[in-house]
Amino acid sequence: MPPLLLNSRGGAKKGRGFCAWNRTVVPPLSPDDVRYLFIVSLAWYHALKREEEGPMYFVALLKFKKKPDKAFMIETQKLIDADTQKGFRFHAIYWTLGKYDAVAVYEAPDEKEAMKAAMKRVELMDVETYVAIPREEVKKLVE
Repeated sequence: MPPLLLNSRGGAKKGRGFCAWNRTVVPPLSPDDVRYLFIVSLAWYHALKREEEGPMYFVALLKFKKKPDKAFMIETQKLIDADTQKGFRFHAIYWTLGKYDAVAVYEAPDEKEAMKAAMKRVELMDVETYVAIPREEVKKLVE
C-alpha cells in the first residue's frame, strides 16, 4: 500500500507521503497502524463526548474476602473518602444477603477511575462492576 500524501489543507491522496511540518517522508501505514489510529481517534472522540455528558454511573457487586470487622470498616471508609475526593459520588451502599455481600451504586468521572477504585479494593473484596445508564437516557435512545 503506498503512503498517503498529506497536503497543507488537511487532504490526503495516495502516493509518496510527505510531512510538511517537519519535512520528513511518511512511511506507508500497515493495516494494524490504521486500526490503531482508528481506535485512538475513537477513544479521543468518546473521551471528549464523555466530558460534555458528565459523570458515568456504575453498580458494583461486592463479595468480601474476609470477615468484616472494625479494621475492615475503617479501611473501606478510607477508600470511600479517597474516592469522594477524586470526584466519585456514592448514591447508595447496601449490605445484602445472598451471592454478594454488598452492592454500591455510584457516579465516577469515567470508567478508568472506576477501574482504579476497584483495583484498590482487590485485597479486601472481589468487585464486579457494571456501567449503568439512567432510564431517561435510554428512553432517548429508544425514541
